[in-house]
Amino acid sequence: MWKLIKAMPIKATMDNSGVHVVIHRMRIQATEEGLACVRADLMDSDEPIVSYIGPAENVRKRLIGYIVDHGSGYDWRTGMGMSLEHASYIGAELYRASIDPAYCQD
Repeated sequence: MWKLIKAMPIKATMDNSGVHVVIHRMRIQATEEGLACVRADLMDSDEPIVSYIGPAENVRKRLIGYIVDHGSGYDWRTGMGMSLEHASYIGAELYRASIDPAYCQD
């Protein structure tokens, strides 16, 4: 039987992927749907590894594809790489950046 369960706050957990993503809303560009384009910079400490710009959905797919293809994707056998929590956070932040004119990354 279906049950609605309230999700209580849970502290974020850090993964060991060694990368983080800096997300920006591009105010001067918009997609055909009128949503703002976003820019995501995959960072290794303070240096960018790769950057993507475009509609949030395209950026998300390209960025996650790059992460998986270049070894930062999660390896279930070893427990190494980017966690699903980290990947889902990136997707949520890219979406927020595309719809919120006052976007600031959490």
